[in-house]
Amino acid sequence: LTADRGYYGAPFSPEGQPRVLVAHSFGLHLLESRWLERVALVVVLGGFQVFHPEEEEAGRRSRRLVGRMRQRLDREPDTLLADFRARCFFPEPGQYVSSGRADLELLAADLEGLDVQALDLHALSAVPRVLFLHGEQDQIVPVERAQALHRQLPKSRLELIAGAGHALPFTRT
Repeated sequence: LTADRGYYGAPFSPEGQPRVLVAHSFGLHLLESRWLERVALVVVLGGFQVFHPEEEEAGRRSRRLVGRMRQRLDREPDTLLADFRARCFFPEPGQYVSSGRADLELLAADLEGLDVQALDLHALSAVPRVLFLHGEQDQIVPVERAQALHRQLPKSRLELIAGAGHALPFTRT
């Protein structure tokens, strides 16, 4: 079963009950609770509980960065998305081919969600197995976010991928 948020086409939410869920980055926050009820394993690529660091100065920097991204999304969306993809693929060369025009309203809403959403750990903590895979050189979600989330879920396992960035679904299939 494959779900698609709909950034570059029609969103799709499958029927049925998966046994394994794979979520990338903010997609972890968007998992439907009905999917987590009977799932055997959740694999999280580049995940986090909260996007902004708790440390005051680092949190301010992170919020400013997301604010600038939201402004650039309005003014120069193609350039912003190209810059973002380059940071996602770092340190590896990568190629992302979009399947259509970006849904800028949805992207803006999810950028706003990064500022305010915290992952509800209750449903995820009931999953029998959670595996975190995280690129050691992730420039979008620092390794510390994955480590903090892993510590909150005692049954989870964290594997750091040497030489990898945030685009694990594309670079490390």
